Amino acid sequence: MGAFHVRVYKAFYPGEVAGMVLVDPMHEDMTIEIHNHIELFRPAVVFLLQTLATFGWWRLSAPAPGPSPRGLTTREWATITALKWQPKSVAAQPKEPPLWVNGELARASGDFGDMPLIVLSAGKPGGNEDSKLEDPQRKHELHAQLARRSTRGKQVVVENSDHQIPYEAPGAVVDAVREVVEDARQDRAVRR
Repeated sequence: MGAFHVRVYKAFYPGEVAGMVLVDPMHEDMTIEIHNHIELFRPAVVFLLQTLATFGWWRLSAPAPGPSPRGLTTREWATITALKWQPKSVAAQPKEPPLWVNGELARASGDFGDMPLIVLSAGKPGGNEDSKLEDPQRKHELHAQLARRSTRGKQVVVENSDHQIPYEAPGAVVDAVREVVEDARQDRAVRR
């Protein structure tokens, strides 16, 4: 969902964003089909989750973090996964607008103009929490559409990773960020 947030941020603060890397992003056309909660129940769900958080339920019931991805120690992975189960995080999640609303906000944020943009796409299926996000061919097509929203956008398929690109292929993310930063610096130098 982070891709939705950065796209909306760019629309609100265009002068603050010189380039963008979207890592296996959700696309708004996929989220239309995902209705992850019923709005009528939101106040009750928020109250319940906050109450359970007060009593430490989430820390007690959190699943084991599983094996650490390549490049992370067991302790680092445990810290990262523990953040998801912090009481404040759990209680805040139902306050987020529905997924499809976030998608529509991103859609309304518009195109990227000539901003440097790289869209990293997972080369392997898997790693998403919702099975509706797992059609690899459709995801790649939608990622290509996102990349075309910038005249300088490109899509890079990370063959050896599923949705968890930052953990399974962190070098791909680092390379993309470096490339976008270099392009943005060249733009700045030309404008001076």
